[in-house]
Amino acid sequence: MALEVGIVGPAGSGKTSLFTALTKAGGGDYGKTNLGVAPIPDERLGALAEVVHARKVTAATTPNAATTPAALDPSPSFLSPLKSADAST
Repeated sequence: MALEVGIVGPAGSGKTSLFTALTKAGGGDYGKTNLGVAPIPDERLGALAEVVHARKVTAATTPNAATTPAALDPSPSFLSPLKSADAST
């Protein structure tokens, strides 16, 4: 089960900066919803893979969406990425 995170806040509050820091993606377009995937590092993963002799090791990731204030465009298409989010920041 994946955890989806939505980043919401007023203009100039650092949403894009947080989004960029999490996803290592470039800054998004102003007034648009930006989608990206953030890796979840876990130093225990390598040790666990050795114990179970895993052939492949895949780190966990979490989808993220960053959007501008709903007041700019409260339409369903604009807010739909946030409706499916499990958590909002």
